[in-house]
Amino acid sequence: MKIISWILILLLSMISFHSCTDLLEPHPFEETADEEYLWSTPSYAEGVLMQAFQDLHPSSWRVASNEMMAVLTDDAVSSNLSSLPGNFAMGLQSPYYNLNYLDTWDLDYENLYYINEFLEHIGSTKYDPDSITNQRFINKYRGDAFFIRAWYHWKLLKRFGGMSGEDVMGIPIVRKVITLEESYDLPRNTYMETVNAIIEDCESALKYVPDQYTGDDLVSGVQYYGAPTKSVVKSLMGIVYTYAASPAYNLNNNIDLWDSAASKLSQVIMMLDGAPNTAALIQKNFHDPENTHVIWRPAYQESNYNNEIYNYPPSLRGNGYTNPSQNLVDAFPDNLGYPISESKIYDPANPYLNRDKRFYESIVYNGSIIGLDSSIIETFTGGKDSRAIFSESGTRTGYYLKKLLSLHVTLYPEQKGVEPTFYVAISKTDIYLLYAEAMNELAGPYDSRYGLSARNALLKIRKRAGIVSDQYLLLTASKGKEAFRELIRNERRVELCFEDHRYWDLRRWGEIEKLNNDVYGITILKETDSTFTYNLKLIESRKYKSIYNPLPYEEVLRMKNLTQNEGW
Repeated sequence: MKIISWILILLLSMISFHSCTDLLEPHPFEETADEEYLWSTPSYAEGVLMQAFQDLHPSSWRVASNEMMAVLTDDAVSSNLSSLPGNFAMGLQSPYYNLNYLDTWDLDYENLYYINEFLEHIGSTKYDPDSITNQRFINKYRGDAFFIRAWYHWKLLKRFGGMSGEDVMGIPIVRKVITLEESYDLPRNTYMETVNAIIEDCESALKYVPDQYTGDDLVSGVQYYGAPTKSVVKSLMGIVYTYAASPAYNLNNNIDLWDSAASKLSQVIMMLDGAPNTAALIQKNFHDPENTHVIWRPAYQESNYNNEIYNYPPSLRGNGYTNPSQNLVDAFPDNLGYPISESKIYDPANPYLNRDKRFYESIVYNGSIIGLDSSIIETFTGGKDSRAIFSESGTRTGYYLKKLLSLHVTLYPEQKGVEPTFYVAISKTDIYLLYAEAMNELAGPYDSRYGLSARNALLKIRKRAGIVSDQYLLLTASKGKEAFRELIRNERRVELCFEDHRYWDLRRWGEIEKLNNDVYGITILKETDSTFTYNLKLIESRKYKSIYNPLPYEEVLRMKNLTQNEGW
């Protein structure tokens, strides 16, 4: 995006941000400058839009205390016993206490205020002396603003939508500038009213956003990479419909919502990949910003060792924060695609042999060889990466994180070999998996009314994982919708692990029992003959009161028409 740092600094110095107890400030520029001048000055007007862009999504995979969202689920724990996210997941969540990553109420409504201001004044700003170019700028920014407003409503709905009384409720919809006093009376719109408002803004955005940003055009050139395109907008529509169709929000199983989800997601797939086929999806690469697996991402830092510092095993001078669980390890199939519980080639005495290649790409296990020096990782009791040797940063589960980390980095005695790692807001993998889910729920594994069946969509994903003759998938599809549903859900778990999806997936599926799964690790003992024995051990228990997140207590107290979610 065309962001000039001094403009943002100047803009931010002029904006009086509200306190944490205020939903909306009457006016961000009040008594600081002449409003007409501000909105007639392109740098200031554009600065409002850029600030909203900046807060759309996180810039990294870490959510709190430099730890990942996975530690809120049964996919991982933190090596840090005083982990804020870890303790949160073990029963501390409440209307009075929530992680900042989950409680974005103030920030999101603040940005909605600015976007509404921007849309009301967009016609009074002259971005270019040429009238045709100026109108192109106005159209471009109008499309951006409609999409941003949709995304912020989506962020709020994703976090705070839920059952309240007998109804599935969304969040207060704010699509015009309102005063602080008016905010006190805002009603909580229903879930579907919120969905419809988001879709309406997406439809408005589609009138203005381009297919893609290319070349050096003043308005549609590559300098605007990161701004929404038609595939990004369509993706959001498909995601929103999929959540709306999910059991936690679709209590009557309205099949039309699954149809809407499948239709929108199929349009994204056609835009990105053309005619449907069963060829393997392109390989993911979280260090290649131009990788076509990525549909939308924020800006990133070229030189940053943070992910490796926080998550490399301690023998490689990392902090080893994210410890994948045995639960997640067991979710990876064998290299023929069969669950280990049904596998003929899985050996419990040698559990890391003949596994799905995604396991090797995601998990550092005992005996893994990683790093520029080809270090052998030892997580067995007494091994150089064990808790017995590193009492604070040693693994609690027997595993360390590998996915998302650069394997070409040295942290000691000097830092070298850096690769960029970026947060992915929307990925092609997620879109294909959501499409498979929507099509299966709509009409089972084989229906291809939108050009691609759920079965074939999943085949593309598993082919990329090296499962070519996928007899297990074909057998599962033949068993029908319910059996295929479980396969799709497990594929989401292993494909999207550590990408901030499982916390939300378990909630939208209404699976409170899985949300509150006990989290296990493994104790590995090295025998005198250099073989290993493996013993399951309980690490933590998840204790969430509800599949729905709580609304902030102070907002429920202050806004008389705001009701709390079920369970709180």
